Amino acid sequence: MQKNKILGNWVHILCLACAPLAAWAAPTEITIVHDGKSNGFDSKVVKYWADLLKERSAGDLVLRYEAKANQTTEQALADIAEDKNVLALVALPVLANYAANHEMMSVLPTAGSDTLFTAYSQALRDQGMRVVMNNYYNSEPLFLAKKPLYNVRDVAGLRIATSNDPIQQKLLDDQKASAIVLKPDEVSAALTYGTVDGAEGDLFTLYEHDWYEPAKYLSAIGATSTIRVWLGSETFLNGLSPAEQELLASTAQEAGIYSQELAEKYTADIKQTLQGEGVQFIGFDARSSVMGDESGSGVNKDLYRVPAATTMTP
Repeated sequence: MQKNKILGNWVHILCLACAPLAAWAAPTEITIVHDGKSNGFDSKVVKYWADLLKERSAGDLVLRYEAKANQTTEQALADIAEDKNVLALVALPVLANYAANHEMMSVLPTAGSDTLFTAYSQALRDQGMRVVMNNYYNSEPLFLAKKPLYNVRDVAGLRIATSNDPIQQKLLDDQKASAIVLKPDEVSAALTYGTVDGAEGDLFTLYEHDWYEPAKYLSAIGATSTIRVWLGSETFLNGLSPAEQELLASTAQEAGIYSQELAEKYTADIKQTLQGEGVQFIGFDARSSVMGDESGSGVNKDLYRVPAATTMTP
């Protein structure tokens, strides 16, 4: 009897010693993939999102966003197809003629409407992907070239650097230009040595990768618009608890609004810097007159709040 009592005491002591280990569990890590610079716009927004999520989840959900050269959007989509713990920033088409040709995105809505985000969300979910954030800042695609481009047709005969994005590649093909697929950090050298005559990309990308140093004409002449959203695996996300899914959705919503606020100031700063570097802006005045001058008005946060049903709600 005494022996059993001693044994029971030892079991009790061991259980007490193991209790903290049982209560502690490794955090769920989610790898973030985007094509931006490690200190650029996308990274600033992701850091804000990561800090917010870490605080709200008490460290249980962690976004891993260290820049890695081998993390491409194409690889991220493949990882998502394999239900890995990856969220990727991808561009979706908004016009039927420029529908993406990714295997996983071959069946998408092609008509723009007030319900486009909802339609995209459902179509992607049917293919095993979930839109985690769709109120992310959508920067306007621009052309940067060594000569003035006053119309999209002016790219005819030129070699234009572009990303591995079938949407922009089809636009260039339609305009009789040669689409040269390059990584963002390869474009500046290609412009310097004449491998390409110009490049297509958003304001943040061309600024952060110094494309403007060898090319001084920046044109807003009608590159094909896209919708940038953060995607993840439906299966992986369903593996999170309902509370964790809701937490990821709510912090994504706030990070999307933050991206709009950051973009307002960041855009103004970049334009001022580019003008100081001698970059000539073409087509921006006409665009402002059509869209209206919103400078100084600030971001209307309600405009960028998206119903949860279009994002994380199963």
